[in-house]
Amino acid sequence: AFSGGECHGGALSLKTSRAEISRSVFAWNTAGGGGGALCVDSTGVTTLTHVSLLGNSAADGGGGLYTRAGAVLIQDSSVISGNSVYGVPGSGGGVFAVGPLTVTDSAVSGNTAGDGGGIYAINTATLQNSMVAGNTAVDWDGACSGAGIVTRLSLDALNTQFVSNTANAGGGFAKGGGICLRNGRMALEGVTLRGNQAGNRGGAIYAVDGTSAVIANSALESNTAEGGGGLFSAGEVELSGSAILSNSVYASG
Repeated sequence: AFSGGECHGGALSLKTSRAEISRSVFAWNTAGGGGGALCVDSTGVTTLTHVSLLGNSAADGGGGLYTRAGAVLIQDSSVISGNSVYGVPGSGGGVFAVGPLTVTDSAVSGNTAGDGGGIYAINTATLQNSMVAGNTAVDWDGACSGAGIVTRLSLDALNTQFVSNTANAGGGFAKGGGICLRNGRMALEGVTLRGNQAGNRGGAIYAVDGTSAVIANSALESNTAEGGGGLFSAGEVELSGSAILSNSVYASG
């Protein structure tokens, strides 16, 4: 996984104490480093309000947005769609965030990267009333693919949908079609994971290396993997008030 590097920014590269961007569209920009559209090196909060990042690409991380430091807030019907990372080992097709990330009332869809097809969050990630759909992780090393999202520290998701995300790779090593979390904490409330797929383990969720997961009032439906069609966990899991429906595994071959 890409862990941070040059801050290029195909459209904008900002080094500041705070960044606020609203009601703007960034489309079809390209960066030879991090941040196909935007790269922000901020000690404060980067806020995107009703912003669209469309069809941008980066060589390293953050096909749409790459932040090197500080917190990130993406809100108010923002759309991060069709962005990609084309380098090896590229991470965060839509968003690559080093600091805490919050996404509310927004959509992350149709993005592609090696891991973290939609989002790659090194710090904490909070998603609320949002959609993460149709993202792809092509998975260079098979450790933690996370087509929808990869988080390294923690994930809190409320009333959010992870739909039709796909983690695939040559050799079938990809893990975590919807969510991938290693050695951290996850809390899902009112979350739907439907139609996600992993080439290896965890069609909807892959949570290992001491991860603790609390899943409440949520649904894991019609997800597919070679092992753990709905959930693959090697940590603590607390499940309540949830529906696990029509998930499946397929034979390796």
